[in-house]
Amino acid sequence: MASERPLVLIAGATGRTGRSIVNGLLASGNFRVAALVRPESVSKPATETIRRTGVEIRLGDINDSIERLTEILTGVDVFISTVVGWLIDEQKGIIRAAKAAGVKRVIPCDFATPGEKGVRGYHDQKLAIREFIQELGLPYTFIDVGWWMQISLPLPERSQSPMKEQSYTIYGDGNNRMLVTDLNHIGTYVARIIADPRTLNHAVIIWEDEPTQLETREIGERVSGEGDALKAKRIYVCRSFQYRKNPFSAMLCIGLCGCSQAKARRREGGERPE
Repeated sequence: MASERPLVLIAGATGRTGRSIVNGLLASGNFRVAALVRPESVSKPATETIRRTGVEIRLGDINDSIERLTEILTGVDVFISTVVGWLIDEQKGIIRAAKAAGVKRVIPCDFATPGEKGVRGYHDQKLAIREFIQELGLPYTFIDVGWWMQISLPLPERSQSPMKEQSYTIYGDGNNRMLVTDLNHIGTYVARIIADPRTLNHAVIIWEDEPTQLETREIGERVSGEGDALKAKRIYVCRSFQYRKNPFSAMLCIGLCGCSQAKARRREGGERPE
């Protein structure tokens, strides 16, 4: 019976990672899926899209009271957070509520490349949330993923994406290997991970290939038909140079994230699984 399948509640279900997870869980046929949606977002097209696929909509916000969040989490077997980056520290309330509601597994918002503590400030915030979950004694699974394949290739000159210039950037010399994952496959792997009891109270990494940044650029340049033009656009940078140019730029913030993650990759193979 459908009601016997575990219920998974996702915060951030309409985002890119969240939607991949929704799709993967539904495709597996092994889970009921619910989404935490803010009241002001209930009528948005993205919400309606997931509702039509059979996702239950539960209205609320991760900054609601512990009591309200506990109500929302009642009956939930697995809670998955895929909130936006600036809400990483705000997860503590809903994690406390998960404890109160008896949630059987919590997966906080990681879903990025792994690395050592003290290398990336953003990653350190995520590690602090992991420690918080462990201190509460909550059952958990921590999931890292490789760098998205979708943003590992240089975008063609005809692209209108705001990330086009960023896609030409190479951090350091570009020769160290990095883990990569297809964003659209993340949900498929998440469905397998949470169905496997061996992953409870463990950290898991999802990755599908291990190219260098230069190799990804060469692939994109070759298949685009714009090889010479794209190769001429390569920009080799380091974090200190970008910071001096404009420390307050929003696009720079994305660049710093990429540079920090590249630094983690280069540091004694920091991103490699072995």
